[in-house]
Amino acid sequence: MKKNILYLLLGVLALTSSCQDPEYVLPTADRQGITSLTALFTSGPYVDKEAVVYTIADASVDKYVIPMPWYYPENSDNETSEYMKTMRVQAKLAPNCTIEPVLSILDLTKENYFTYTDAQGYKKQICITGERVKSTKCQLLSFSIPSEDITGIIDEDHKTVSLISAEDLSSCLADYSLSAHVTMSPDPKTEPLNFNSPVELTVIAHDGVTKTNVYHSKSSTG
Repeated sequence: MKKNILYLLLGVLALTSSCQDPEYVLPTADRQGITSLTALFTSGPYVDKEAVVYTIADASVDKYVIPMPWYYPENSDNETSEYMKTMRVQAKLAPNCTIEPVLSILDLTKENYFTYTDAQGYKKQICITGERVKSTKCQLLSFSIPSEDITGIIDEDHKTVSLISAEDLSSCLADYSLSAHVTMSPDPKTEPLNFNSPVELTVIAHDGVTKTNVYHSKSSTG
């Protein structure tokens, strides 16, 4: 009889447990709620094209400055300033995160404020704006001396340009190509240089600050 009572009690406990609501488990904290912001053109020849995809590296910030390229495409002379006021902005969010009001066409020359809610329900005000930035690319792509039919061999790792020739290169103009909107000093296209001896060529990025590469020419007899 005691065994029957014990079995009955165990059955009731099992039934009671199965009827209880499942335990609520908080979602895993995802501090990187906004992972990227994409700005697209809404007018002009590149309408609906992505101007930039801005990856969010710091989850703690509440102000997002989208780095708009100075030119689009980068190797063109088409400035982006006229499009900044009507950019369509899209956000890539982690699950259960929201931005209110919904992102749409923004004036990225101004500060635009929204309410961001993370997966745990925490809310904070965020600001989305934009800033045109100049390219930091800074590379010598080709180098030659047309008058002597010499093509330089560029060693990007060591920043050297090898000129192989038995000719006198004491006063030569050179031709070259660089990353878009980059400058070289001195400019061997307009200033004859003595390539019989090592010449220091400074390649300066479009932003003029971020990066400067110095290439050294060296000549040898072929």
